[in-house]
Amino acid sequence: MGELDQSEEPRADSEPSRRRHTDPDLPPILNGRQLLPNHLVPGHVLTEGDIDHLRELLNFHYQWLAFYENLKEETERQADDQFSYMQELQSTVRAPVTGYVLQDGKSKGVYGDGWAAPIFEIHIRPLKTVNKLLIRGWRPPEAATAPFDVFINSRQYLHASVGEGIFEIVIDCREPLQEKFTLRLECGQVFLPAAQNGDSKDSRSLAFVLNEIRAEHQLFEEISAEAGTDG
Repeated sequence: MGELDQSEEPRADSEPSRRRHTDPDLPPILNGRQLLPNHLVPGHVLTEGDIDHLRELLNFHYQWLAFYENLKEETERQADDQFSYMQELQSTVRAPVTGYVLQDGKSKGVYGDGWAAPIFEIHIRPLKTVNKLLIRGWRPPEAATAPFDVFINSRQYLHASVGEGIFEIVIDCREPLQEKFTLRLECGQVFLPAAQNGDSKDSRSLAFVLNEIRAEHQLFEEISAEAGTDG
């Protein structure tokens, strides 16, 4: 007979002793009961009791399989729910929009700490006609020059390049914007905090810090026109 595992001293309140599965002489024990009796060896003729015992073991095995399958499905469902919740929270982040405009609806690719993802999208509703947009941002030191594209309502308005540090981009609207529009910014380089700093747990893919989206209006022309009409 093999020897019991003496790696730990038995305690009075401990579970029944369990032998290692690698012990060639002793079958594994669960809750004080041997899973496979010692007499089940090659050449043994199964008795009715042996068959009943094997059936019980198979039933026990399938119950555990079903338990772990249900546990896996429940864990995946919870992970999906948490991911959806995080996405919903992120979509409510307000971008730093200034001027006579309002952010309308959900955003994409902007975080509460000011960082933006490589693809950023926001819906803007003008309160006054928008003639220009000014994008102010910042990129980390030693960041390589990256392409930067601006789209309004899926139409490309600007292709530029941005490097490290503070940058400003001016978009001259080809047509004055009076209705709700979608602004989309795409930066061609990704910044990974976890790769830059091994101690960081930030797994986001980032591109730049978004400091401001300023809408500019032809206020002086409007005021002059109104003054001329009144005169």
